[in-house]
Amino acid sequence: MNTIKDQLLSACESWVRDRLNHLQAELASLKQTLQDETKSSVGDKYETTRAMTHLDMEKLSGQLVEAEKMSQVLSKIKASQASAEKLADLGGLIQTDQEGYFLSISMGNITVEGRKYVCLSPVSPLGMSLKGKKVGEEVLFGPKRLKIIDIL
Repeated sequence: MNTIKDQLLSACESWVRDRLNHLQAELASLKQTLQDETKSSVGDKYETTRAMTHLDMEKLSGQLVEAEKMSQVLSKIKASQASAEKLADLGGLIQTDQEGYFLSISMGNITVEGRKYVCLSPVSPLGMSLKGKKVGEEVLFGPKRLKIIDIL
């Protein structure tokens, strides 16, 4: 039986894998567009189209790099061991008195077994506030006061 943490990690991995596949397909499509583009009689239109396609490719390449970084972060979670001291860290499932947080990648909300969890990066503002905290400690984040109930 998969634990909630395993299910959250699996959902994150699936999301990143889908994102990588989508970005790679888009990039391949743009490359094909450049190859198929033939110089029209109006040179400015041709140059403008090529320039816009190159800009789109640069943007997608940047997004692809970010998605690959997310994949690397998730691979570190697999290798990480549970902290004996129960400190909030990468791969930790932090249950507060208000909601659960999975320190992994910035992906947003996921529902597992009917309960909402927030997947967030340990370098996000809230992630940095939670990182290193122990059960029983409180974190102030804006107007919220979060008390850590458990860390898995």
